[in-house]
Amino acid sequence: CPATSSAATAVYTAGAGIAAVTYTSSAGTLTSQCPAISASATAASTACANMVLTTTTTAVLSTALTVTGGRLRTTGNTSTSGVVTMNANSTAAIIGVPLGSALFPVTVTAASPIQTSSRINLAMVANATACGTTNPVSAVSSTLPSDGSTGAQLCATVLNAGGGAVGAVPVTFTASVGYVSTGTGKTTVAFTNSAGNATTNYRGAGSVANTDTVVASIPALSLVATPLAISLTAPTGGTAVKVAVITPSLLGLGATISNTVPGYFSPTVAINTALQVTDVSGIGVDGQSVQVTVDRGGLVANAAFATAQAGLTALCGSNPARSIIVTTAASNLLGVGGAATPGTANFAVCTNQIDAAGKITLTASNITTTMSNATLTLAQAGRPAKINVKVDGSTITATVVDSAGNVVADGTPISFTISSTVGAVSTTCTTSTNGAAITVVALTGATGNVLVSTSWNEITSASNCTNAGTKSLASNVALPSGTAAGTGTADPAAGGSGLLVGSGTVPKTGGSGLIVFGGGTTDQLVTASGCAKATSSFYATNAAGEFVTFVPGTTIAAVNAAFTTLYATGIPANTALIGKCA
Repeated sequence: CPATSSAATAVYTAGAGIAAVTYTSSAGTLTSQCPAISASATAASTACANMVLTTTTTAVLSTALTVTGGRLRTTGNTSTSGVVTMNANSTAAIIGVPLGSALFPVTVTAASPIQTSSRINLAMVANATACGTTNPVSAVSSTLPSDGSTGAQLCATVLNAGGGAVGAVPVTFTASVGYVSTGTGKTTVAFTNSAGNATTNYRGAGSVANTDTVVASIPALSLVATPLAISLTAPTGGTAVKVAVITPSLLGLGATISNTVPGYFSPTVAINTALQVTDVSGIGVDGQSVQVTVDRGGLVANAAFATAQAGLTALCGSNPARSIIVTTAASNLLGVGGAATPGTANFAVCTNQIDAAGKITLTASNITTTMSNATLTLAQAGRPAKINVKVDGSTITATVVDSAGNVVADGTPISFTISSTVGAVSTTCTTSTNGAAITVVALTGATGNVLVSTSWNEITSASNCTNAGTKSLASNVALPSGTAAGTGTADPAAGGSGLLVGSGTVPKTGGSGLIVFGGGTTDQLVTASGCAKATSSFYATNAAGEFVTFVPGTTIAAVNAAFTTLYATGIPANTALIGKCA
């Protein structure tokens, strides 16, 4: 045996002799600190019986290394008990040998070599059964509770290119969501047994449904098993202690009124929401009966949100119930588009046209287990009646309310219009949230006016930004010297033909101005503007956001065709227009 070799076989047998050998692997150095000894030496009398593994990393060996008899000591290792084993063409496997310890017996077993062409199979086996020494292992369904209350064993089987089992190989297990081994570790290393099986335990680490991906690998040889997907199901809680109502995405609702003249079509007549009953750990509890009541509007069960937002009008019907009983189940959702969650129940809150507008108070009472009630506050409003506008610097906030001061239904369109010659707005049209919408103004001149408007329909369907309603409100806001200041209010109660209260005027000697017309004929518009019919012109926007022109003094019908078609039955009250006198 040569003194040094990168692929050496060092054999020591008492009485047979050995030369000093250094073995170098891809990840460390295995050194025999024995001098050459005579054939008459014995294990009891020669220092060569005491070999030292000086590598501090796991050494993956590419050719056979056999050590027979003798004793071994290790450095760079902090394990506390056990023996050292080494496997041919495998790993110098340091198992349980303390740093700087006394000498331990050496156990070496020849085995099939591990190669880059070897493979790893990863499976989950029953919790009470480790991988064992049979091959293949008996896999089970990879579904566990997410809270770790029940675990299972992961088994990685290492086979060489010929299908033979490879023992004493370190396999690294890595989880992304749950835990492997003990404690809260996301990674651990286990060695394969004589059947090529390495095992570690696995459990979930959470309280909601999830999917984990576990990988088994031998990094030194770049061998990776096909990742194992583990389905983590949300656990069912113990004793219920709390009920909570989940706040929905929309808080302002409006009753679509069909039994009065004029009618009203609200953009949001109902909203999906959920409640959840949980135990002391916050885990959902199924099978709880919860009574849900409202003092205005109505309720209808909607398990797993089977009916989407767009279909709630039909689901609610004409007269939903003031009180319903729902049962919590893991198949329901915590929120629209969310995951199935234990302890949840899904339902819709509906408006009712026979109820007066105002605050809606929802109460959830668990009638299965005693606990405090949960409440939620929503709002029911009528048709738009007033726009309140506040200006802070360059930011305009518009809030639309009904005649009683309740904010209108979420989803009501609110538009901001400014002449392109004086500036621009960040938002030209958006829909209301809790009655309000915001835009930011940038002026190119010293002053400017922003027209704030809203619209609604009283026939066929609710209006939106692309489908303007036939009824409208508008408020004109002046922004002097590039700094927004002041407020405006549009109120149909002002009535009559003419400009609404505000700062909008049409300059008499040139230039244009934003105005809000009180409604009427085109002749009344000209009179209200104070402009001469022969020299004036007016501009409105159609449903597509395009300008249409009205020139009172022209005799060419085509010039005013789009405008007269848009307002065939007259110009509605509170219509926003741009006017020019000359």
